[in-house]
Amino acid sequence: MYILKHSAQRTLHGFGRALPFCVLIAVLVSGDRLLAADISIPRTVAHSTNVSLDVSYTALGASVAGLQFDLKYDRSAVTITASAGPAAATAGKSLSSNVLPNGITRFLIVGFNQNVIPDGVIVVLSIQFAVNAHPGPYPLRIINPFATNATGQGVPILAHSGRIVKAGRHERGRDDETGDGDVADLHFLPELPLFPARRILPSLPL
Repeated sequence: MYILKHSAQRTLHGFGRALPFCVLIAVLVSGDRLLAADISIPRTVAHSTNVSLDVSYTALGASVAGLQFDLKYDRSAVTITASAGPAAATAGKSLSSNVLPNGITRFLIVGFNQNVIPDGVIVVLSIQFAVNAHPGPYPLRIINPFATNATGQGVPILAHSGRIVKAGRHERGRDDETGDGDVADLHFLPELPLFPARRILPSLPL
């Protein structure tokens, strides 16, 4: 009994000394995977049929060199065109977009460089309401966000969805089927489908 107890105490003592070392190794190996960047769309009220909204990016300690996200919205009521924001342009990134078969629009912010994207506006959304669009809230939901660092490794990213409210009287109880912008989702991205038939964010060139 004494031998078993003494052995257990030695094992626990050794584990206690090794634990800080293991934590340090995990931090060194994980790198950017312990830091989550953030992209967000604000809530706003539109008093005209045309309005501009910014998609903002905050690094929060992460080093991101490429971004991708999908935008889900009511295409029957809203038309959206997009251009690269100043933060993307500063890092030498360009904006590409593609409408997926399910009607969701995919945005890609990437460039032929390893420049880290700074905090700021990465995409400017130009929104136009259809003539028959009823007053009320129209969600703009960010889904499937993906971020990569300069070596092509995935970086966790938070997404805050938004919405635009068309001013005027609207029916009570109009539901937000695609999310009302309250929820922040943490995404660890390994295997997300990108543009059809090919991945878009491989290791970035040196």
